[in-house]
Amino acid sequence: MGSTRPPRLGDELMNATPDIVAAAQERTGGCLCGKIRFTVKGKAVYPHLCFPDD
Repeated sequence: MGSTRPPRLGDELMNATPDIVAAAQERTGGCLCGKIRFTVKGKAVYPHLCFPDD
């Protein structure tokens, strides 16, 4: 009786090349209004939400 588990987040990175790992650590985002956009690299240390007045 064989069962297969669904893939876990990060399974693909176990044997990934450094370029693939670096790309996976790059994130983009911004405000819904579009006034602020950003691109960051690395681990998300303190993710949070912003609540602009305007």
